[in-house]
Amino acid sequence: MPKEFKFADLGEGIAEGEIVKWFVQEGSAVTVDQTLLEIETDKAIVPIPSPFAGTIKAIHGKEGEIIKVGDVLVEFSDEKLKKDFGSVVGLLEEAPEDLEEARPDPGVVEKSRAIPSVRVLARSIGVDLNRVKGTGPEGRVRKEDVLAYSSSEVLRPPDSVERIPFRGIRRRAARLVADSVQKIPHVTFMDKADMTRLQEVREQEKTSVEKQGLKLTYLPFIIKSVIAGLKLFPYLNSSLDEGRQEIILKKYYHIGIAVDTPNGLMVFALKNADQKSILEIARELNDLGQKAAARTIDLKDLKGST
Repeated sequence: MPKEFKFADLGEGIAEGEIVKWFVQEGSAVTVDQTLLEIETDKAIVPIPSPFAGTIKAIHGKEGEIIKVGDVLVEFSDEKLKKDFGSVVGLLEEAPEDLEEARPDPGVVEKSRAIPSVRVLARSIGVDLNRVKGTGPEGRVRKEDVLAYSSSEVLRPPDSVERIPFRGIRRRAARLVADSVQKIPHVTFMDKADMTRLQEVREQEKTSVEKQGLKLTYLPFIIKSVIAGLKLFPYLNSSLDEGRQEIILKKYYHIGIAVDTPNGLMVFALKNADQKSILEIARELNDLGQKAAARTIDLKDLKGST
């Protein structure tokens, strides 16, 4: 009986992920810790290693597909397995209710229930079936539904818009922003500071720092200044434990740094920044910033900001 390896919680409270790339196929012989696939969570792209050595009997999930924690990823043949992580019971898919439903029109990927002829009609006049409310049995979209929708909408050429899946970092950032608006009092404060001396210091040190392969920006100095302010006003470096009704004053300083990447906004934590020099902070900012942009940053670096 084949052994099943399922998508597990990566220890970050993650409930789902998107399959980015498979590195193996059915029939492949793999070793322990060999990368099977990459999965994009709402924080980073994570390589998933094989829990044991053996031969892959079947893989589940296509690239671009969303999977849930607990879903089976790979089935291994039970021959020559070195380590058994246990198995989970799979569920059989229900058979389609009718033959036409079982044979969708090639090239059309719609979630709405409709027979192939209706799908062809919708595609030919540029109607997204997912936006059409079906009036047929069990919500099935009929030809009349498509025509009624098309007459009530101002239809645009198919290439006038681009649809991008709302997943990964962008969805995570949107949820966090919406949550912060509801729970955190928002305030804006502006003041002026004379940066002349700081500018002089930076210019003096910039050349020697560049020889070490680093770029000395103002950010490391700002981080040091922020930490000095947090020490003066410790309630700004705190969080609220609503369950125990306690304010947690943190005496360590993990500074969250937001980075704009091609995949959306990412925030990594510069750990124990109060114990690091300006040069050490500059080096770590450069390193973590590059990893964030390349989506190779560790999940542990994306959490813990105080």
